Amino acid sequence: MRWSGGTRVGGWRRGAVELLPLGFGQVMRFEEQPPLPCFPIGRVVSPFREKMAAPRQGTLALGTESQIHINDDPRLLHALEGIEQWSHLWVVFWFDRDPHFSPKVQPPRSASRRGVLTTRSPHRPNPIGLTAARLLSRNSRVLRFDGLDLLNGTPILDLKPYVPYADCIDSASNGWLESEQSNNRWELQYSTLCLSQIEFLEAREIHLRTPLERIFEVGAHAHPSRRIRREGARGLLAIKDFRVTFAVEGNRVSLLRLHSGYRSSELAQAESGANAQHLAFVRAFGDADPNAFLLGTRSD
Repeated sequence: MRWSGGTRVGGWRRGAVELLPLGFGQVMRFEEQPPLPCFPIGRVVSPFREKMAAPRQGTLALGTESQIHINDDPRLLHALEGIEQWSHLWVVFWFDRDPHFSPKVQPPRSASRRGVLTTRSPHRPNPIGLTAARLLSRNSRVLRFDGLDLLNGTPILDLKPYVPYADCIDSASNGWLESEQSNNRWELQYSTLCLSQIEFLEAREIHLRTPLERIFEVGAHAHPSRRIRREGARGLLAIKDFRVTFAVEGNRVSLLRLHSGYRSSELAQAESGANAQHLAFVRAFGDADPNAFLLGTRSD
């Protein structure tokens, strides 16, 4: 993602995202073509601060309120006039945390790699995203949404009304998702110890329960983007700066215990912040080696 300089063009401040178009009828790398300027019109204010905490689809963010703050330009205020008459909006945004292009990716619901243009992955030729969310209200330049699955600070490129008669296609297929048996539901269970650890962290404003449920709702197979390792029925997940050991039987995932992601030497120097939180966690629950469980040299 590139940003142009600070000149003013037609009344707009050029702090623009430069989108690189694909060429047709020519053989050239798309990066070599003239860029198209595109101006962010606002930013997201969201409780989702990290990629691992954000839901993968808007439907998984229902019940979570976020906002879009539109830039302070009088023309944009005029452009918003009447937008509150629509219940839902399409939000066009820029994947500013994943700027690199990857032609093949492995989506969470796929057991194999897929062409990125057949997926909703952020690693696109031009990292542009599209999501639909319910508009709750508008207060001048601030739009309140339910079900907006975007990270805090995401640049917004455009807003469009969701029009049911034009946008809802009942006959649409599920593409390769149908062959992946994506409708299989995974049952998630917590050991007594794991629940105690989660509640201990929640009392200290460290929330892992919802992110864990979102990760395992699509299964427990080894996957680099979800930071899961498997050795047979045993598994190890890295989530934020914690590790989770789990066991798999059929479509049931049993979360066994949490582990600190900090080394003993790091914890020994803990005085404040995250290190101190982890030190308190280890003092309460001990310091077991999650890799030993994964390799089968001990059981949880």
